[in-house]
Amino acid sequence: MVQTRPVSRWRTAVAIAGALGTSYQAPGTPDTVTATALSAVEIKVEWTAPSSDRTAYGGSGGGDITKYLVEWDTDFNTAPAAASSTVITAGAGSYTIGGRDIMTGVVSTTLSPATEYTVRVSAFTSQSGFGATKTATAVTTAAPLLEGTRKTPVAA
Repeated sequence: MVQTRPVSRWRTAVAIAGALGTSYQAPGTPDTVTATALSAVEIKVEWTAPSSDRTAYGGSGGGDITKYLVEWDTDFNTAPAAASSTVITAGAGSYTIGGRDIMTGVVSTTLSPATEYTVRVSAFTSQSGFGATKTATAVTTAAPLLEGTRKTPVAA
């Protein structure tokens, strides 16, 4: 006679998954990606996580999304690789490209004034790597202020 003992549902599921070989898919594209020009040298990129109803195993493809890749360029058509990119921790949901250092006042040279940029974002899981990218509508940085001029608040 063979004796058996009760096994939890979780252990059963793990045993079945192990026997079948766990399969992961690439994470889905972020649901929304927006890019907003904040100044002549600064663009804010915002995104939302991939929707769980867009890919198998949820929006993450079965693994945990741990990073996002944010890429920007003036022309993704002539060069398949982005001119610039950065990797952001998964919980962020936004990233500011360029800008001015608030401590030193030094202006970033990452972006050029009065230039159109296209920004794209993709999710990453350690099980399957990067998923497909989602591209934001192209955005143009502001023209630089003329030397000797400055913005003044309008009295209400």
